[in-house]
Amino acid sequence: MLSIWLVPQEPEYSQLQLLIRRVAELTGGPVFEPHVTILADIPLTPSEVVVRSGRQFRSLAPLELVALRVESGTSYFKSLFMEIDPTFALSRVHSVACSLVSPGRVAGEFEPHVSLAYGTPTCAANPKVAKLVDRTIPMRLGFRNVSVVQASRFTPIAEWCCKEIIRLDGD
Repeated sequence: MLSIWLVPQEPEYSQLQLLIRRVAELTGGPVFEPHVTILADIPLTPSEVVVRSGRQFRSLAPLELVALRVESGTSYFKSLFMEIDPTFALSRVHSVACSLVSPGRVAGEFEPHVSLAYGTPTCAANPKVAKLVDRTIPMRLGFRNVSVVQASRFTPIAEWCCKEIIRLDGD
């Protein structure tokens, strides 16, 4: 199974990766790559995703998004996260993914975020974690590519890996 991600550009990528590592050290959770999941659990091959959606993604302009606040949730993959401002341009990327990668799939509820921890939502209550993450908001994030990633809720995090990159050219 595949996912479509937006992976932030430097220097924010490294800042977020370090933050995710530090939170994982404090909570015992896993370390993973910082990203915004656009669409998950896609039952296609990487080349099928590129053939179906590459031209449309390349026609979209690079994005600059803002992480507005840190929140905690109740699901494993959304236990501690940065809420991303749901701009029209970001919604367009999501719509393209839904319509071209999974024909007939309706663009459902989309809650863009960058996870900082997976696992238990109680990690947000840890004062050391709160002190670390509070310093990051607001954060501007630039995105120049769409990543097609071997990742899903059924794939072990250690096996997640990028298979294809599609540049957002704005042509």
